[in-house]
Amino acid sequence: MTVDNKLDLILQEIKNVKDDVSGLKSDMVEVKADIVSLKSDVAELKSDMVEVKADISGLKENVAELYNKTDILRMRQDITNRKLDDLLWEVRSSRREICRDIHHLKDVTETLVAVLQSHDMLPVL
Repeated sequence: MTVDNKLDLILQEIKNVKDDVSGLKSDMVEVKADIVSLKSDVAELKSDMVEVKADISGLKENVAELYNKTDILRMRQDITNRKLDDLLWEVRSSRREICRDIHHLKDVTETLVAVLQSHDMLPVL
């Protein structure tokens, strides 16, 4: 092999390497464009995350407020239940007393009628 042939082979190899480097440069331009696009997407995601965190924080506050309100409602329900139990006891007690008073009034009325009839102050029915 002659020197010219060797030089031609070397030049051909250099051209092949140059073509490969050119292809790599083209690929790198695409990669850089993809990276820029990804950076934009990441920035958008970060912005969305800030909004999501703010929303979550607001929801946590709402949940805490609702929890406090349910505690208040539970306490009010307990108080109302106690009042209802007290009222029910009072109604039952009043009913017993009223029944006893009615029975007593019946007895008194019967006695009064019997006495008045025995003295001929009332007609006998």
